[in-house]
Amino acid sequence: MIPDSRSDGISGRHSLLFLGYGITDRLAVEAEAAVITAKQFKAGDDPSGMPSRIEESGLGDVESQLRWRWAEENESRPEIFSYYETVFPLQKDKLLIGTSDWELKFGTGVVKGYSWGTITLRLAGEYSRDEQKFDLGEYAVEYLRRVNDKFRFYIGAEGNQDELELINDLQFHIFPNGFIRINNSFGATSKATDWAPEVGILFYF
Repeated sequence: MIPDSRSDGISGRHSLLFLGYGITDRLAVEAEAAVITAKQFKAGDDPSGMPSRIEESGLGDVESQLRWRWAEENESRPEIFSYYETVFPLQKDKLLIGTSDWELKFGTGVVKGYSWGTITLRLAGEYSRDEQKFDLGEYAVEYLRRVNDKFRFYIGAEGNQDELELINDLQFHIFPNGFIRINNSFGATSKATDWAPEVGILFYF
């Protein structure tokens, strides 16, 4: 949740549902949906006719992804994968939440494990039908370290064009088929969200 105490800009809170399924050793599908409450406050020096406060709630971004593994990791090479993602235009009349038109993304990444942790690099391009243009999409450098059977931690830098966030994630595997995640994202550029903490539970079978 992002604190609601800001005098301008956007604040809010959200819940997230994520489902993933491995069809084969190479092919996996994912789906993700958010429910959001968002508020935007007019800046004190804004001369426009914008209301002093706008608040919206409901379904946020809904997206699906196909992921394909081109090559498995071995001693001489990293794992190589690609993914295709669709963001659905389910909020055509909202200003703050959801997506108003189709967004398509295609990305590729590599994963390599070492004795000191696992490194992932990925880069994507995207097409926005609303803006009718292709652009650089999501990019990330990620590090995951398994400390023991019960605890793993993640550190990453993830961006999209001129928005860059620094992320840390703590994973506590206290269930036979699940774990608790405590995630914090900090904005490293002016257009990124200042601070976005998340707590969640993931189950796998």
